[in-house]
Amino acid sequence: AGDVPELQELYDEMERTRLKTIEELTAKYHQISPLLMKVEEEVVGTSTGRSPLMREYYAFWEGQLFGALNKLVVHGLVKLLALLQSYSLQAEDSNSYERRPPLFRVGAILSTPEVIV
Repeated sequence: AGDVPELQELYDEMERTRLKTIEELTAKYHQISPLLMKVEEEVVGTSTGRSPLMREYYAFWEGQLFGALNKLVVHGLVKLLALLQSYSLQAEDSNSYERRPPLFRVGAILSTPEVIV
């Protein structure tokens, strides 16, 4: 059981990974606006981010970002579900399942309560 992490260790690792991913995606997201402004400046000569001539272009990229975020969330939920399931298919064309190793371990201390009559 030495290689199976405690529940808190598993949680901490998942949280570190989540925060790192959010940090990376946020940095990439903040790089998009200046690029769109530069395109607007080159195409229509303004850099407001609200040019009526660029409305469809901005709507397209907004849809692309929304779709990417949806995919990211769904992919994350599918991975979490797969991680939490205790059995997995051995092969896609097979109906046999194999038991996965434990995901985490939990320590417990049992003590008898005081009984006052």
